Amino acid sequence: MVRKLLDDGLKERAASLRRKEAIINVVREDNLYGDVPNIPIDSSDEDDDDTDEHGISQGGVEVSPDCIRGCGCEEAAMHALRDCVFAKQTWLLSNIQWSVVSCQVEGVEAWLRHLCRSLPGEEFALSLVICWALWWKRNQCRHGEMSDPSRLPSFAHQYLIAFIQVWSMGS
Repeated sequence: MVRKLLDDGLKERAASLRRKEAIINVVREDNLYGDVPNIPIDSSDEDDDDTDEHGISQGGVEVSPDCIRGCGCEEAAMHALRDCVFAKQTWLLSNIQWSVVSCQVEGVEAWLRHLCRSLPGEEFALSLVICWALWWKRNQCRHGEMSDPSRLPSFAHQYLIAFIQVWSMGS
C-alpha cells in the first residue's frame, strides 16, 4: 500500500515536471525573452532608423540601453523580470518565495528551469504569469504608460484562475 502511494506520487510529480518542462521548451523555442539570434539584417533599407541592432522595428519608440524605469541599470530580460526595482516589488508582493525567485542564475531559460524545479506547480504557473505581466507592463512603460507594482500579483493570480477555468472547460 505504501509502495503504491509512493509510486503514484512519483508518477504525478514526474507528470507535473514534464508539463513544466514543456512550458519552458515553448518559451525557449519561441525565444520570447532571450536575445534574438542570427536574424539577417536587410541592408537595402538603411534609412530606416526604427530598427534595433537585430533589425527589429521598435514601433516608433526610442529605445535606450538603460532600464526604462530609470534605475540606472542596463535593460536586459533578466533585469526586467527579476532584478529591476519594479520586478522586485512585484515578486515580494506575491506569495512566491523570494529566495527562489532571486536565485542568481545566468539567463532566462536557466532561471525558469530553476523556478520549475524549486516551486510547486501552482506557484510555478503563477510565476510564469507574473513574468508575462512584468514583460507586458515593461512594454506599456516603454510606450509611456506607468504602472503600480502592487497590483501585478493580484492581476496575475486572477488571470491564472480565469485561464485555468477556461482551459478546464475545454478538456
